[in-house]
Amino acid sequence: MVQVVLQDRSVKNLEQILSRLLNNQLVTSPTIVESQRYQPLKGGHFLKYKYYQLTAISRSIHSKEILDIVEELKNSNSLEFYTVPIVDMNWNQASNVKGYFDNVKMVS
Repeated sequence: MVQVVLQDRSVKNLEQILSRLLNNQLVTSPTIVESQRYQPLKGGHFLKYKYYQLTAISRSIHSKEILDIVEELKNSNSLEFYTVPIVDMNWNQASNVKGYFDNVKMVS
């Protein structure tokens, strides 16, 4: 399983991507969080702006389908996307994701 993380200045863009990911059953347990970012300027001043972060869980380590959806729906220059491997897996949560047992190989 991996944690999928998308960050953008547009919450509507993230909601559109999330809707497609959920419809295709590629992720589970989504959250979108609003935060503040600060960019330093000259003279001790700074620029403050809102940023949104979408996180969700995907069982797949290979995220090609997710990347394809993100690229297709990307309509923002500020969109950032990355995945983080999850070592401590919640198997009940993972079983809700499409293709849970697809191509699973047991290793001893």
